[in-house]
Amino acid sequence: MTKALAEIDRMLTIFGIAKSAKRPLKELEFLSIHKQILSGFPIEVLNLASKAFKLTVVDLAKIIGVSTKTIRRKISIDQQLSSMESDRLYRGIHIFIFAAEVFRDVDTAKQWMSERQPALGGYIPIDLLETEVGTEEVYNLLGRIKYGVVS
Repeated sequence: MTKALAEIDRMLTIFGIAKSAKRPLKELEFLSIHKQILSGFPIEVLNLASKAFKLTVVDLAKIIGVSTKTIRRKISIDQQLSSMESDRLYRGIHIFIFAAEVFRDVDTAKQWMSERQPALGGYIPIDLLETEVGTEEVYNLLGRIKYGVVS
């Protein structure tokens, strides 16, 4: 198992999600994650996401909707994420995990997430993670790719 995949497994453990994303969350798992998001993730989760998906501070800022200066400050003082930042990070991590599953490789997923996609109107997928509607479109496109639907 690559180091990146080990980091993903560790993140999934922190979130309380089983390795197989195909099974639905149990009610208690859902509530546990919900409570973690509301209380804010520790900065460690941000660091894990960065390592697992080779995300830069700029990438992370796009995903959680803050400036790079804010992220650097939070990292330097080990400040936990707000509930809104945690929610956005959780959503972004799910997309990256799904992309890694679709492309069967973390590096290929990262590359795809960083390049303009004609099926997304020429937008770069990671840029669309700033909003729920953008995230849904990226997720839907990944699903179409996974199941061979022409996009």
